[in-house]
Amino acid sequence: MKPISVLKSSIFCTFFAFFLAGNTTGLIAQEWSSDDVADFVIYVERTETQIVMECARGCLWSRVSFPAYKYKPIAINQWGMKEWDDDAEEQGFTVEKPEGKIEADKILIEKIEEVEEFLFKLTPKPMGISLEGEKGTQWTGTEFSLGLHDRWKIDNRGVGLQ
Repeated sequence: MKPISVLKSSIFCTFFAFFLAGNTTGLIAQEWSSDDVADFVIYVERTETQIVMECARGCLWSRVSFPAYKYKPIAINQWGMKEWDDDAEEQGFTVEKPEGKIEADKILIEKIEEVEEFLFKLTPKPMGISLEGEKGTQWTGTEFSLGLHDRWKIDNRGVGLQ
């Protein structure tokens, strides 16, 4: 009788393992396919005096920069950047527009409709950068070193060296 109960236990454990694996995979896939994830690509680089960010996709700005040695948190979203403090005024960023006001407004309106919302906190550190995902990202936080003229890619999935 023991061999039969061992066999039954093995079969039960195998089916239970498949059940758990199937449900866990479904939950992970469901979380990652969420509509709350934005499609954006931003490149960040440190120069001698500035941290420069260029948006390649998913933003209404093309380039932002701020002092490399100002260690205050900065909010980055599809509209640009500002200090994390809610009362701070937005800092300079540019939106490239074509010549002519009517054509520029028409293109900007089309672009606004295509852009999805995202928000993350970027904090410069003496030897790198700290990121905290707040909205539209699959990541919650990371830190990485940012040496002089290093170029990193930030997107909705995380960070990678370019």
